[in-house]
Amino acid sequence: MQITHHSIALDLDSLLREELPYLYGLYQHHAALRNNVQELLAFPLQHAAAMPFYNIPESQIGGIQTAFSATYAALLEGLQRLFADPEALHRFMDCPFLRKHGAYFIPYARHTFNSRTLIGQSLYGRFDAVINPDNGAVTGIYEFNGDTPVMLFESINLQHRLLSQIDPSGQSQYNEWYDLTRNLLKAHRLAPQHQIALACSFDHIEDLTTCETLAQVIGEQAAAHLLDLSDIDYDHAERRRPFVIRNTNTYLDALFVLSPWEEMVEQFPTAFMNWEQWANHVALLEPAWRWFMSHKGLLAYVTELMEQDSDFAQRHQAAPLLRTYLTPDPFRAAQQAYVSKPVLGRLSANIEVFDAQGQLQVQTQGLYAQGPRIYQQYQAAAQWPGSAQHFIAGMWMAGQAGTKQAIPATLCFRAFETPVLELSNERFIPHQIVV
Repeated sequence: MQITHHSIALDLDSLLREELPYLYGLYQHHAALRNNVQELLAFPLQHAAAMPFYNIPESQIGGIQTAFSATYAALLEGLQRLFADPEALHRFMDCPFLRKHGAYFIPYARHTFNSRTLIGQSLYGRFDAVINPDNGAVTGIYEFNGDTPVMLFESINLQHRLLSQIDPSGQSQYNEWYDLTRNLLKAHRLAPQHQIALACSFDHIEDLTTCETLAQVIGEQAAAHLLDLSDIDYDHAERRRPFVIRNTNTYLDALFVLSPWEEMVEQFPTAFMNWEQWANHVALLEPAWRWFMSHKGLLAYVTELMEQDSDFAQRHQAAPLLRTYLTPDPFRAAQQAYVSKPVLGRLSANIEVFDAQGQLQVQTQGLYAQGPRIYQQYQAAAQWPGSAQHFIAGMWMAGQAGTKQAIPATLCFRAFETPVLELSNERFIPHQIVV
C-alpha cells in the first residue's frame, strides 16, 4: 500500500444538491446545513490541492475479503450458539440493559434472528481492523459495529465522488455496498406504498449523513422519510403497526433508528413488552439481533470457542480476531499488553491501554466509564513508515436477503495522529485499487 496525492474539486453547493438531497430539502436555511457539512468535510476541503488517497494493490483484495468474511461467519456462529445457551448468553452479554429488559428483549431479538423477511434483515455494519501497509494483510479485527455505525456517507458517496475525479470510470475502488443493498431491497419486494422512516438526532451531522445514504437507497423503492428522533411516536391503540410519524397518520412498515437499541427500548418499553403483537408487521432496523453482534462480549465468547472447541477453531481459522476475555488475567499472567473496553462503548469512548506490566498508558474519555468491560489483546493501529500518521481500516458489510450472512462490500479508511482513534481526531481518507 502507498499514499498518492491528487488535486480534487469539492464544491459544497453541488455536493449538497447531488449527494445530500434529503438534507438539502430538510433545511429551510441552507446556511446552517452548509456550516455543518463544511465542518464534516473540513479535511478534503483544506487538502483539495493534494488530497491523499490510499492505494491498495489489486492482488491484496482477495485476502482482505477473506479475513472479513471469515470473521463475520465466526461471530454469526457464535451468536447462534449464544441464543441456544441461556447461561452463556447472560454471562457474556451481561450489562444493566439486559438485566432490566432481557426478559422480553431476548425473545424479541431471537424472533428477528429466526426471521427470513425484512423483520430480521441487516442492511449494514462495519468492522474496524488493522491492515499491514506493507503486504495488505489484515492482522487484527478490533470489533464489529452492527448497531449504530456512522461514516456511511463518506465511505459510499464521498469515496465515489472523489475517486471519480481521478478515475472517471469509478471502477478502481472497493465500494459495492450501495448496489448490493439495492438488490437486497428488491429481493424483499419493497414498493412505493411501503412507509419507511429513518430517524436520528439532527444535532449530529455524522448521523444525518449516514441516514441520508440509507434513505437514498431505500427511497429508490419505497417511501423514505428522514426524521428527527423526536418525530417517532407509538400508538398504543394500533397493535399491528404501532409506530407512527408524530402528528400524522403515516404508520410505518419499517423504521431505521440511528440510536443504540438500549435507548430505543428505554424510550418505548411498553412497545417491546408487547412485541409479539407487531413483530411480524413492522421491521425495526438494524434488527434486534444485531445488538448482540455489536456487544463486545460476543468477542470474548468466540475467543472461548476458539480455545476450547477445535472444530469451531478449524472452521474459522481464517478469522484474524484479537483474543478477548471478560477478565484481564490471561494477559497479566502472560505479561502481554492489552486494552480494556466497555462492552457497549461507542466512538472509542472510555478505552484504556495497558502495557505488558499492567500499567495504564492511554485513556480516552466518554460516557461509558461504568458497567461491564472486556479485555482485548493489544494491537496498535497501522502506521505509515516514517510518519506520525496512524490509520485503521473499516469494512462495510452488506446483508444478504433471506439469510444472516453478510458480504464484505465497501472498504474505508480513517487516519489520525493520536494513539487511539477518536471522533474528534479522525479523518476519512479515500482509496484507489491499483494494478
